[in-house]
Amino acid sequence: MSNIYVSPDLTGLIIGIDWLEQLGKFEWDLRKQQIRFDDGEWIELRKETEQGCSRIYVENDVILPPRQETVVPVRLSHRSRTERPYVGVTKNQKIPNLSHVYSGRSVIPAKFTELNVCVANTGNRTQTLKKGTNLGTVERAEIIEPWQESSDDAETPENSADENDVIGQLMGNLPDELTESQRKDVRQLLQENEAIFSKGQYDIGRTHLVEYRIDTGDHRPIRQPLRRHPYQPLEAIDQQVDEMKKHGIIEPAASPWVSNIVLVRKKDGTLRFCVDYRQLNAITYKDSYPLPLIDNCLNALAGSSWFCTLDLRAGYYNIPMAEADRDKSAFITRSGCYRFTV
Repeated sequence: MSNIYVSPDLTGLIIGIDWLEQLGKFEWDLRKQQIRFDDGEWIELRKETEQGCSRIYVENDVILPPRQETVVPVRLSHRSRTERPYVGVTKNQKIPNLSHVYSGRSVIPAKFTELNVCVANTGNRTQTLKKGTNLGTVERAEIIEPWQESSDDAETPENSADENDVIGQLMGNLPDELTESQRKDVRQLLQENEAIFSKGQYDIGRTHLVEYRIDTGDHRPIRQPLRRHPYQPLEAIDQQVDEMKKHGIIEPAASPWVSNIVLVRKKDGTLRFCVDYRQLNAITYKDSYPLPLIDNCLNALAGSSWFCTLDLRAGYYNIPMAEADRDKSAFITRSGCYRFTV
């Protein structure tokens, strides 16, 4: 091994030679494929062929609506039957032979078929993406271990012991006439069922027994233009949208259905985030769920001396929305268009 000196006539043949020149002195071990600068640590070099690269092809003909992003089914090419699938990343690039059509950067799971990537049609007319169209390549991704929360970050305002000590708060609200034995039994009961208690505003449950659907029949989508809101609550709107997106209640959307939001002030002065679904409700098939007679409910409590009340945290957010109907829940703000997942 020795220092490498490159002739000026050959500098154009070495990739990144201008970058190496800026770093000054370096040593290159060709046998071990290592390089180091200014007597520092050796750096391993990686060959291009080791990363893995496959082409992406459209699985079926897909209609691309104008000025929208569409999920396109694709498949990957592979060199041999023994080649194993891998997690990869696609590039963002223009689709050949189509104007104003671009493929989005996507993470591809470890398989060759039943895959999807996003394709955006930024033009003003509908276009067709033909089966077999090459959408570029996917490069092998390096999987990094999940980030582990350090002990310094464990105590945050959202998960501090004082705020999340739900059992302690419930025990503090018990009547004074309870004996120590009764308090012990109550604490044991609460601890056995601690998982059902909400520990924060966005600690919301999610049922798997039912999905919410919006039956609008064959009615055409209803799309409202963005309304102008007073300047003062704009920051509150952005904050609530960010929080709902962070906790998976909403997601970005490119929907043909769009409704506007309405802010309603609560008794405590805070603003309630609402969506104006009046036009959507007008074309929705109505289900009837009659309530039982309140007198019969009260009669069922006869003879009881202890009563418990349970309040469901954000009950509407506990029910997932069917994937096919999420676009109908879309709403618009100054930061973009979103749809509910619940």
